[in-house]
Amino acid sequence: MSLLDEFCTDFCVMEKERTPDGEGGFATSWFDGATFQGALMHDTTILAQQAEQENTASTFSLYVPRDLALLPYDYIKRKSDGQVFRITSAASDDYTPASSTLNKAKVQMQKASLPT
Repeated sequence: MSLLDEFCTDFCVMEKERTPDGEGGFATSWFDGATFQGALMHDTTILAQQAEQENTASTFSLYVPRDLALLPYDYIKRKSDGQVFRITSAASDDYTPASSTLNKAKVQMQKASLPT
């Protein structure tokens, strides 16, 4: 077990379901999908702090298993408190080399609310 693994907490991928609303449109509902472990790191750069003070963004990095295919605009939820995040980068863009024992990918994300 690595030090990074000790920072891991449970998350789940949020799955979207659209059903006809009977009036020609659709109703969207969300439910918990696959559960995974991730290590969350808050972005504390000067630009990130300014964005947070202006209430425009609260950004984070999440280290996940390399084979977890998270994509931009996916939504995930932290199980401990229900906080929802919107993924802003693909896990396939930033990952450890195959020879590494960490076997992690990194995604960027922001605090969010589920769209309706």
